[in-house]
Amino acid sequence: MILWLALTAWADPTVDVMVGRSVTVAQDLGSGPLMSAGLGVRAWTHLGLEGRIDAKLISGGGGHLQAMPALRLHLLDPETRREAWRPSLMVGGGGSLGEELNPVVLFGVDVDAPTGWPHHMRFGAATWTDLTGGWTIGLRVGLVGRPGRSRHEPMVPPSTEPPPSPTATSGKPWWDPETCTWTDEAPKEGWHPEQGISLPGGSAPRAVHQGVPSSSRRGQGWVIVAGSPAHRVVVGEQVHDIGEDGVARLRAAEGPLVVEVKGGGQRQRFEVQIMDGYALWLRASPPPEVRVLFEGGSSQVRPEDRILVQELARNRGSYRLRIAGSYSPDGGMELNLQLAAERAEAIAELLRTAGLRESDYDLVPPRPPDPSQSAAQQRAVFVQPVLPEVP
Repeated sequence: MILWLALTAWADPTVDVMVGRSVTVAQDLGSGPLMSAGLGVRAWTHLGLEGRIDAKLISGGGGHLQAMPALRLHLLDPETRREAWRPSLMVGGGGSLGEELNPVVLFGVDVDAPTGWPHHMRFGAATWTDLTGGWTIGLRVGLVGRPGRSRHEPMVPPSTEPPPSPTATSGKPWWDPETCTWTDEAPKEGWHPEQGISLPGGSAPRAVHQGVPSSSRRGQGWVIVAGSPAHRVVVGEQVHDIGEDGVARLRAAEGPLVVEVKGGGQRQRFEVQIMDGYALWLRASPPPEVRVLFEGGSSQVRPEDRILVQELARNRGSYRLRIAGSYSPDGGMELNLQLAAERAEAIAELLRTAGLRESDYDLVPPRPPDPSQSAAQQRAVFVQPVLPEVP
């Protein structure tokens, strides 16, 4: 028994627990409800053979406990035919402990239900005899499985195939990585059309790598930043403008790179990895409206908001700033309108101190109170970044 337990700890054991009923045919070997349990090891998998220890408790006839070693022969491989009903035959011999110890021989037929999970139903019928005329049959049903074991699907290595080359989009301009320019003409001699890059327009994700032909400058890639012409692209000490077509193009050495996009008061930072022969697309978000809050009845800018306005000026790019004061519905209308104008002028003065010219911003009429906002949220100046007018 100790050797068997050690073997099941090392191997992949099977445990079943079943309940049923036994009926005596000749000479009482125990008739009544029964409960059985078994512990098996499939040591000869190519034969479908399982060695096991089987125990059976029968409540009738004064109670009987049977324990015996047994062999189970699986007629279908239980590992590869889980979608089918799987019959098996069992034979064993041992002892029946009731009023006295008697030898017992057992024969059984079991059927495992189809299943795709580790524990499944088992239905069985068995007969046992003491070889002296005693004979009993029994029916039982229960669960069988592998306790504490989980079966994992085999790991599939990721594909190592290179990404497919992008194809041209009809009617779109081509980007020539040698000159970093767009062209409507056919690619240069020696270039195949499927090796170029077509402008994806508004469908481009925030950051995407696309393959491009390797040029004579090895170990380099390209960064294309999509945004508005009012954005500024900063890489190290270099500043790049976004063209009228909405993109800035720059060549960079292979390796890590930090790209910053400034405009409308916000600074967007991208930490990217440049790969040889690849172009990386980045999309800059449009700048949000900035709200500067004031105390009730005051047009003095708070110290923490002075820093906010300075950042707004520093990261303005080429955006034009539209400044509108606001007020809460408390107090008289004439005083509120004057207070809103003074608040807007206080912000404009801070922007001029930060280096902006009067032509870089517009003072517009005050905004009326917004009923959906609290009074504290309405005592404010709204700075809206807008694209400069094209002359």
